[in-house]
Amino acid sequence: MRQGRFEEAQRLIEGNEWHPTARRSLAAIALARGDVGLAEDLARMCLDGAQSNDPSCAALHELPVDVQLARGGIAAAERTAAALAELNEASGNDGVHAYAALGEGHVLAARGTERASRSGKDP
Repeated sequence: MRQGRFEEAQRLIEGNEWHPTARRSLAAIALARGDVGLAEDLARMCLDGAQSNDPSCAALHELPVDVQLARGGIAAAERTAAALAELNEASGNDGVHAYAALGEGHVLAARGTERASRSGKDP
């Protein structure tokens, strides 16, 4: 998927769309293609039934940060990243730490881009 081979990635997922990881992958594909609405719906489906404090769900919680940023919702993305940071603090799990740092980094990058565009400078 990171190589832009979306059709191939979708074919590999076929038949497993029910699994949260497959839904997350489909949401990431939709987001990469610019279909933010579909990405948001799939991200929401990923989180249905997931415990918000379950460290194994960290990857599912990071995706909404990207969806919110794609919609221009930096404040919402900050709140989601903050919740992920709280999960990181509570869990001490390296995977959660990585996703929390990734979410925070995406928000900081968006804030920097926003400030640069307001000042008329390149980010």
